[in-house]
Amino acid sequence: MFAAPFMAGRTVIASQQLQLDPVQFGQRIDAEGVTVLQVVPSYLDAMLDAWEHHQAEPSLELLKYLSVTGEACLPKQVNRWLTLRPQVLVVNAYGPT
Repeated sequence: MFAAPFMAGRTVIASQQLQLDPVQFGQRIDAEGVTVLQVVPSYLDAMLDAWEHHQAEPSLELLKYLSVTGEACLPKQVNRWLTLRPQVLVVNAYGPT
């Protein structure tokens, strides 16, 4: 979060209301041109579920990295994401490893 300004970037923090609507959250990722997205694995599941259910998958054209943190990320979650966006590098930032 603090590195973005030093890299000529900016940090986008989603409101709680936006976080409660994964479809709008995905649209905001696109609208803001997000290149690095950091979420907990349970929210990753919620996003993917909502995008599939509502057939509202965002383009995520500019997204380069997905960082998962805050709880253990299961291989099935990573595989599910990579099926959607294989070109986006997944970084497991959970724990000391």
